[in-house]
Amino acid sequence: MAMTMKATSGRPPIPGIRVLWLAGHLIQTAGVTKRGHASYRQHDSHHPDYTVHLSDMASPSSYPQIEVLKFAVSDAYKQDPAVLNQFLNKIVKAPGVANVWHGPEVQNEAYHYVVVTPTHLNVEWAYKDAPSAYAGIQDALTPAQKEVLYVYYTHFGDANTDAALGAPITELAVADVKADVELARFTAAGNDLLTKLISKLPNEVVPGGRGSVVGEPRKFVVCLGWQSLESIPELVEAVTTLRGLADVDLKHARLSKYTRD
Repeated sequence: MAMTMKATSGRPPIPGIRVLWLAGHLIQTAGVTKRGHASYRQHDSHHPDYTVHLSDMASPSSYPQIEVLKFAVSDAYKQDPAVLNQFLNKIVKAPGVANVWHGPEVQNEAYHYVVVTPTHLNVEWAYKDAPSAYAGIQDALTPAQKEVLYVYYTHFGDANTDAALGAPITELAVADVKADVELARFTAAGNDLLTKLISKLPNEVVPGGRGSVVGEPRKFVVCLGWQSLESIPELVEAVTTLRGLADVDLKHARLSKYTRD
């Protein structure tokens, strides 16, 4: 099933700013469903929407940004998960990409995640050096995906997200801060929640980070690692403290790092 194509900006994207944009504008044109919304407009220092909100990060632009993709798997993938390998292999070999993590959702294996971490700040440099390396990546995903739910381009600052992504269980939660809640209040509540979880479950929690989504200043992606599923109920109970501040889609995945063929 082909990916739904829907542009969300009047301005054409500048090739190379985002890893998956370089892959045939996957980020710009990914399908949008009621489960998630993706904002794929170009963001650079000259764009009026270039605003980052994350109070515990001194300079978001000082760090590479991470892309989080979630999609519903196709019937072809269910029959043979190897149909995803062509896509992953193209991504991991693309200039500017450090690591590619992927895996099924714990709550529902009909959904799959791909997380891309870059090697440096401006992937456009890598694109200009070798544009052919990014050709065909969008088409390579088509056999494995039934529907793209979201692609978020996120600022995680200097957080060690690889530690959380490499944990046995990785929490990937999306939080939409409610309109009447100040972002500083949400940030403080999130920091307090994480501190309490680490204190209560020091051998279970693998600290990760909270990333603000580019173009959506009230949306955050939380990446946290867990050693086992046994402690997840503790998390679910703790997250109830945030329900009054944000709409939280709390999900978990079993991710593995993809290596080159």
